[in-house]
Amino acid sequence: MTEHCDVQRPEATAPPDEMTIRVEPREGETHEEAVFRMYPEMARLFGQSLKPCKEIEHAIQKTYRGRLMSKFTKALKTYDMLQPGDVVGVAISGGKDSLLLAKLFQALVRYTEIPFEVRFLAMDPGYAPLNRERLEFNLSWLNIPATIYRSDIFAVAEGVAQQPCYMCARMRRGFLYDHAKAMGCTKLALGHHFNDVIETTLLNVLWSANYKNMMPKIVARNFEGMELIRPLYFVEEKDIIAWRDYAGLKPLDCACVVTRAKVNSERRNIKELIAALKKVNPNVEKSIFRSGENVAIDAILGYTLDGEKHSFLEQYHREDAWTSLRSSKS
Repeated sequence: MTEHCDVQRPEATAPPDEMTIRVEPREGETHEEAVFRMYPEMARLFGQSLKPCKEIEHAIQKTYRGRLMSKFTKALKTYDMLQPGDVVGVAISGGKDSLLLAKLFQALVRYTEIPFEVRFLAMDPGYAPLNRERLEFNLSWLNIPATIYRSDIFAVAEGVAQQPCYMCARMRRGFLYDHAKAMGCTKLALGHHFNDVIETTLLNVLWSANYKNMMPKIVARNFEGMELIRPLYFVEEKDIIAWRDYAGLKPLDCACVVTRAKVNSERRNIKELIAALKKVNPNVEKSIFRSGENVAIDAILGYTLDGEKHSFLEQYHREDAWTSLRSSKS
């Protein structure tokens, strides 16, 4: 059952299993006034610095166009992420990246010549009441009509002694695929950005002893007809932060109730490493990114193809080794 969010819900009341964000101003009331009425506590805590929704949208199209919208559309075109007739489900975690992604898709669907639909979904994996209400407040302020689905993923992950974050991520991804498919979506769009991509590459090299990129799009293995896309692939985090600060938004960062105050130390260390390397080589981020496009397959010790490991020794004495390999896979 879908619930309108036009009244303030008492903190002690459990949120519904499903609700769709709607802002319905009363006569003579602006959009922003309506949101403040609906969420007075959020307005008091986080509303004072907020720009009006129309100004936030205008900034995406004008002030930050080159840094956000242009790179967003470039990724869609470069990696052929969007086809006519697609129904894109934008997954919103409540963080700055996914909120921006939702606003970019809202703008694109209005002006593009490609006929497609966009739908918005968010998951409440067991947020504390304040974080749940903050998610609703930000979605309402930005006029994003997302459907929020409640789950018990945090509770399940908390019972996993080893790697609760890994288990949580797997369950969240499956949950989002399932609900996006139920909404009629053919694509699930996530808010991973350029810095996520290069940090993941280094994490794989330095912590997992493999070379893998965070791919711009992936065919879903367990959800037929579904594809995952990452349209912020070229967008830099610093530009998302600049937009967030201009808008005055206070998105959710880590709202996890399982690890609570713990930080992802591995990713933090990678961020610090890249920052240090940039002092020596200002182009190091682009170099890391482009390394995924310039892998010299004939100059590596080994590789994995379709789950099978191979060594350079297999082709070592053959003059036509790599030509033969390409032909056998075509």
